[in-house]
Amino acid sequence: MKANIIKKVIILILIAAFTIGTMPGYISVSAATKPAKPTITVKVTDDGEFAKVTINKTKNAEGYQVAAKLPGAEKYKKIATVELNGKKKRSITLKNLPYGTCSIKVRGYTVSGGKKVYGKYSKVKTITIEKSESIITTDLNEAKTGDIIEFGVYEQDNNFDNGKEPIEWVVLSNNGSQLFVVSKYAIEAGVMGNSYVEAENEDEYDILLWAASPLRKWLNDEFIKAAFNETETAMIADTELTDSQTIDKVFLLSKDEVSNPEYGFVDYKSRRCGATKYAKSSHDRDGDGYEEYVWTCDPYLDGKIHKTNDGKYACFWWLRTVFGDEEYGEYEFGIVSEVGYITTNDCYGDEMDTEHYDEDEDFGADGFGIRPAIVINITSA
Repeated sequence: MKANIIKKVIILILIAAFTIGTMPGYISVSAATKPAKPTITVKVTDDGEFAKVTINKTKNAEGYQVAAKLPGAEKYKKIATVELNGKKKRSITLKNLPYGTCSIKVRGYTVSGGKKVYGKYSKVKTITIEKSESIITTDLNEAKTGDIIEFGVYEQDNNFDNGKEPIEWVVLSNNGSQLFVVSKYAIEAGVMGNSYVEAENEDEYDILLWAASPLRKWLNDEFIKAAFNETETAMIADTELTDSQTIDKVFLLSKDEVSNPEYGFVDYKSRRCGATKYAKSSHDRDGDGYEEYVWTCDPYLDGKIHKTNDGKYACFWWLRTVFGDEEYGEYEFGIVSEVGYITTNDCYGDEMDTEHYDEDEDFGADGFGIRPAIVINITSA
């Protein structure tokens, strides 16, 4: 009697399990057969710019998810999906990786009940992209005033998980062997810092000089290392700046240069410049507790919001030219205002000189936009 009851219970359980298992969309994730762990091969293409990922045939896989940890990132992020859809092709070329070392892994998936069920990730493959994002959008020899080229990379969208972005440069001139360019946007925010040189005599005033600026030092040290690889750095010329008696690879424009119509500065509007999200955001670059951001349009200045020709909100940005009165020892670095006028930071408050940086430290803290300028040797391209 008991045996018959047990048999009936077992039969009912089996019938119920079969019925539930055949109901559309009811296959549970745990009941689904997960894909096996894939084996992958990752190779950098011959030109050094892209990575080709090849995936061996993987049991139960209907497609694959590619994840990568980009240079400077702490976590992996999904960057591509390979859908088989009956095709045998199991490879993909990754074209948007920033240069530097990237770690790549792949996992297969199968579709169960309308949902993707993922298997385990493959072993991690590490590659180095040498030239990716060092993209020049115009033939250097053909580039003319006003053209935009991409050269080097720097954080711009304020999203560190996706790596650095290509720097856009506006071509100011092309003499056949060299391109003179300035960044299209202000890519950083900062003040000049303590740029005074002490006078030799007590009766003389200290002199403000671009040569002594911590900003100059930062551009030619930290910035150049962060933005350019060895090949790109070698292409950047040493430029003699006669007005400031310095030789720099990276520098700021002068008053005369931003007044030169041959460089495309035909009026005050042509001098307006926008800032990247990174430059506009609050960030503590050197860990000293100061948050940095770039000064953008102030509607209270004259009741207007000023925009660039491409619709960006205009910002203040630095020049290397020093304006001053030798008789009274009053000196100020020049800036281009949000309107596009050439003026000095003294017009907008002494606090830009004194309260927002430590005189014993390198430049930093909130301030005006920084537009690096460089000269690129075309013959080195």
